[in-house]
Amino acid sequence: MYATAGSKAEIFVGSLPTPAIPETWSSQFHVPGRTISNAVLWAPLPYAPDDESPNKLERLVISNNDETVKMYNVDTSLRRDSESRIEVAGDIKIGTPVNHGEPLDTLDTPLFRG
Repeated sequence: MYATAGSKAEIFVGSLPTPAIPETWSSQFHVPGRTISNAVLWAPLPYAPDDESPNKLERLVISNNDETVKMYNVDTSLRRDSESRIEVAGDIKIGTPVNHGEPLDTLDTPLFRG
């Protein structure tokens, strides 16, 4: 999977082909507020959908110049259309622009709790 951000709050996400799964998907959306996104990273969910579920969710975390960190759940299955693939999971007001992000070693933080 990939995620990348532009200078006008646009986010591009998608999958890359593999020998096992040659099909790909992609989606584009805008972060509310039209601010520059400084860091985009994939993070583990606080829970995992069961293996029988058609939904395969991943958490996308985006830090911005508007002093927030925004989180989205992204359905990475091939069954979804691009409009319904991404849903808001929450945000945190930091109080200063965040220019870097990295996954945490623990899920016991407000960032990853549902």
